[in-house]
Amino acid sequence: MSRLIQNSIRNTLFRLKPPPSITLSSTLTNNLSTSPEPSPEPPLDETSQSSAIWNVIIGRAGDNRVVSEDEVFHRLSDDPLCKKVNLSDTLLHKLLHRFRDDWRSALGVLKWAESRKAHKNNPTEAYDTAVDILRKAKKWDRMKEFVEKMRCDKAVTLNTVAKIMRRFAGGGEWEEAVRVFDRLNEFGLEKNTETMNLLLDTLCKEKRAEQARAVLLELKAHIKPNANTFNNLFTDRPRLVESVFSSSLHHQKF
Repeated sequence: MSRLIQNSIRNTLFRLKPPPSITLSSTLTNNLSTSPEPSPEPPLDETSQSSAIWNVIIGRAGDNRVVSEDEVFHRLSDDPLCKKVNLSDTLLHKLLHRFRDDWRSALGVLKWAESRKAHKNNPTEAYDTAVDILRKAKKWDRMKEFVEKMRCDKAVTLNTVAKIMRRFAGGGEWEEAVRVFDRLNEFGLEKNTETMNLLLDTLCKEKRAEQARAVLLELKAHIKPNANTFNNLFTDRPRLVESVFSSSLHHQKF
């Protein structure tokens, strides 16, 4: 009986004894601690980024409906991939070129680009492209609004003015081209022989030589013409040059 009791106690103590601890070898421990982390995905090149942004804008419509500027802006601003895009000048140019026939998407892209800190300091070239896109779409009122925005942002250059005047004159609104010239001081530019010649050249190239003559006759009392002034008129209609010279001689007599 005592033996049975002793065996029972022995068995109980055996069950209560903790199991031996398992120790990993140092080699295995080192291998686990130094296992390589997954490498980050390589950044997309600009062409791939352009395609991805295109899909964000166009791919989500799905029904060929017209997407507004604001909707394009919000899609790009809220998309996780777009937030990681390295928006360079080259990529922005690619995007505006891709949307050259879709002025709403182009302006939405430009608005998104402006919201990125990297593109608050150099908007001029992109603005000029937007003017071209609006001109092609014949959105004159929208183009005027955009020019006002450029003026407020002090982003209007002589090249911008040349584009704007050509767009208006080419669209049959030569009076608007002249008004742009009249507002040069508001754009921070000067009315001088160079800018006058630019206006005259624009009018002549758009078959508005008679209007160019009238402008020159009005301006030459305040701005001195040069050889290029008359070259612009002579290339189009030599008789206009004769008329201008005759008018000049008439004024000199008095």
